[in-house]
Amino acid sequence: MNQEAIAAAIKGRHRSAAFVARDAARRPLETLAFFGITETMTVAEIWPTTGYWTEILGPLLKPRGKLIVVNFPPDHKDELCRSQSHLIADKIRSAPELYGDAAISYLARGRYDIAPPASCDAILTFLNLHNWLWFPDYFDATMAAFRRSLKPEGILGIVEHRGRPDTPNDANGRSGYVNQDHAVAMIEARGFALQAASEIGANPRDTKDHPKGVWTLPPSLVLRDLDRAKYEAIGESDRMTLKFTARP
Repeated sequence: MNQEAIAAAIKGRHRSAAFVARDAARRPLETLAFFGITETMTVAEIWPTTGYWTEILGPLLKPRGKLIVVNFPPDHKDELCRSQSHLIADKIRSAPELYGDAAISYLARGRYDIAPPASCDAILTFLNLHNWLWFPDYFDATMAAFRRSLKPEGILGIVEHRGRPDTPNDANGRSGYVNQDHAVAMIEARGFALQAASEIGANPRDTKDHPKGVWTLPPSLVLRDLDRAKYEAIGESDRMTLKFTARP
């Protein structure tokens, strides 16, 4: 594994200052190395939102690999999703020197053809799992799409807000937190095997009992100035980092 290539992409001058400021919490080098990502892989990134990981994966994979950005459809019924879809598409198309021939596909209800069958070495998704768990049928279809798109023994890498193990899992995911045992059981029941779990994203300061769930904390800070110093001192949410492979 060439961690030097990952490190070079992270250090690139193209990266936005706001994203660089999040590196201490998100630990991109350690995370991508844990998932086993190399510069020769075909990697699908699911729902990149504003593009933190896209700015790293694009230059990493451009010379010898392939990036597939799995976006919200540009005609999504939700305005924020439409906006993020256009933002990422514009980012990629306006900088071919960074993203090369990166592909764009879509994931939403009824749209699950994220990549050709058995074409991906890895599928990565960051802080999205709780969205699919709101709707069991959506979760089932999404996991099935991941399995179809992965090569045999391909990697499914998941980073998610981690709930308290001593409290019942929030089945609706409305707080943004998901219990780790629940996540593993749900994913393994759909044809994947957990290979390893990492504490790369652990944050013991996160008490996970915030009035607006994970969005109370940075970077969202949805309460704005209310107790802002308190939540900034906590930092970003406590996160699980899980590496699965698709079962044969």
